[in-house]
Amino acid sequence: MSTQQKESGKMGSGIRLATILSFPFFLIYTYDRLYKPFNIKNILNSINIRFLFFLGFGVAIFILLNAIYNYARFETPLDISYYLIPDILEEPWYQNGIFDISYIPRHLKVIFWGLPKLIDEFPFLLPSWHG
Repeated sequence: MSTQQKESGKMGSGIRLATILSFPFFLIYTYDRLYKPFNIKNILNSINIRFLFFLGFGVAIFILLNAIYNYARFETPLDISYYLIPDILEEPWYQNGIFDISYIPRHLKVIFWGLPKLIDEFPFLLPSWHG
């Protein structure tokens, strides 16, 4: 693996769009700055548009970096890297495609009940291979 590929991989790990799932946390955390006292007559005046703009701008920076990264690697700003893996769609666990809502229950089961096994020797924990 070349140095350029290693550096490219490091950059990609910092700007994955999956981190956008943390956005609701920041909305809840900044709730008191996002909303002014509620005004029933004019609901739009109760939203702090300036703060919402800056919060959205911070997210947009990383979305733009992700698009630039994808364009540099795949000549498209879209996330297509999973589809470039040879024969990925022929795997039995991707029978409905790579991203499908029907996979959520299976993933939740692994997240909450697929705990690692404890062993008496190093590394002391073995991951569950069911996920």
